[in-house]
Amino acid sequence: MSIGVLGMTRLQALSLQQHRSALLQSHASLMINDMLERISANPSVNYATLAMSDSPRPASNCIAQKCSPEEMKNFDITEWQCQINSTNLSGSQYAACAGLGLKGKMPGAPCAGAEDICSGGSITRADDIYAVSVQWVEQHGQGIRGNRQLTLKMKTGKQ
Repeated sequence: MSIGVLGMTRLQALSLQQHRSALLQSHASLMINDMLERISANPSVNYATLAMSDSPRPASNCIAQKCSPEEMKNFDITEWQCQINSTNLSGSQYAACAGLGLKGKMPGAPCAGAEDICSGGSITRADDIYAVSVQWVEQHGQGIRGNRQLTLKMKTGKQ
């Protein structure tokens, strides 16, 4: 009987881990779709290229004031980055994020390089196709950490 209870406990733990994984993937998908909608709403400017390792830059608060399309792009990118990860490698909040009152939600430290275990977002563009990615850190079993990444693409119809 004790073996059965241990087995059920293990299944419950695995179920919780899979639930968290699905929740994080769903959150990443919502964040990517948010950025793709922002790009669609401001088609006159190019949102690319943003790397995973780029830090949020100070931007005008386009909720509080009227902004040009370029200022809106900068605000969109900064707000989006801060929602993914609002702290630097030392754990301090980026000034741009603090200025907008935003804290990141995806687990993991900021990305400093391509091989880091980290969380961040990227935007690339090839011709009229944007690729927006979100990366985060997940626990696997015995405390082993690994990156997960989700990328969605959108054709803009504009080159």
